[in-house]
Formats: sequence, C-alpha cells, structure tokens
Amino acid sequence: MANQPSLSPQAELVEDLTSVVYTFSGRLSGPRRYKRQIQHAVTGS
Repeated sequence: MANQPSLSPQAELVEDLTSVVYTFSGRLSGPRRYKRQIQHAVTGS
C-alpha cells in the first residue's frame, strides 16, 4: 500500500494470511446463508 508505513516481513505475512482466511471464509459461508432460500425456491414450498 502506498500510504501504509513500512511493515516488517512478519507483519506483512500476518496481514496477507488474515486477508486470505477472511476472503475464503466469506466464500464458504455465503452459499450456506442462502441454502434455505434456494431450497424453497426450487421446491416451491
């Protein structure tokens, strides 16, 4: 980042891993959130 102060390599690694985990956890929980709505739309009940 251009405006971010210089971080140590360890701090950069922690930030990178945190963002990866955050991204993938959101992708996993997203479809689960709508599972019931999808089932109702498909079955019509």
